[in-house]
Amino acid sequence: MPHLGLAPDALLLDVGANRGLVLEWMRRLMPQARIVAFEPNPRLAAALAARWRRDPRVEVRAQALGERASRATLWVPVYRNWWFDGLASLDPEAARGWLSAERL
Repeated sequence: MPHLGLAPDALLLDVGANRGLVLEWMRRLMPQARIVAFEPNPRLAAALAARWRRDPRVEVRAQALGERASRATLWVPVYRNWWFDGLASLDPEAARGWLSAERL
């Protein structure tokens, strides 16, 4: 990412890392960079941490980011035993709304 003016060993943040697609591309494009990935879904964060455990330049944090410290529940829409983790929200109504009859 030299065209962005970043040093090869820059610190990159992946906020809402989900399944790691952007993290994978960051690592490919900037192999010397340090990457901190934030993923509030504990299942996805654990999978990312396991996948990148041997890479000392990648750190996965199982947490959401916000303007102040607090605790919250992450609501993940589920339909017919399928977890729509990419539509998760800290707002239960927003999470439920994704799978409403109007949208489906």
